[in-house]
Amino acid sequence: MESIDKLLCPSCVKPVHENAHFCPHCGVPLTSFATTDPLQSIRSEGEMVRRAAKNPSTLALVGIWVLFAPACLVFYFAASALIMDQQSGPVEKVLGVALCTFFAILFSAIFWNVTARYVTWMKSRGSQKSQ
Repeated sequence: MESIDKLLCPSCVKPVHENAHFCPHCGVPLTSFATTDPLQSIRSEGEMVRRAAKNPSTLALVGIWVLFAPACLVFYFAASALIMDQQSGPVEKVLGVALCTFFAILFSAIFWNVTARYVTWMKSRGSQKSQ
């Protein structure tokens, strides 16, 4: 009888093709090529951030805050500076403020969402320990 060895994803334990760089089921990187190729590394890093945001640990929460909170503040201050700028034309002001505000809101939503998930996870973990 012939034995067929299948490769399994280390994250979701589903079968994957032997030449796959990413799991088609959960998206986790499977090979070193997935993290060294410039375009594939973007996907790998995105997968890492998605996983950290979905199931945040304390370290992931701190990392998300360190990554997104300063950027959010920079965009808020940039929007304020553009509003106060006397030399910019009205079109440049509106576009600059709109772009800065968009990114500030986006980054705020990301770290707010991750923080809320972390707090919910900590509360559920605390209630499981008390039972």
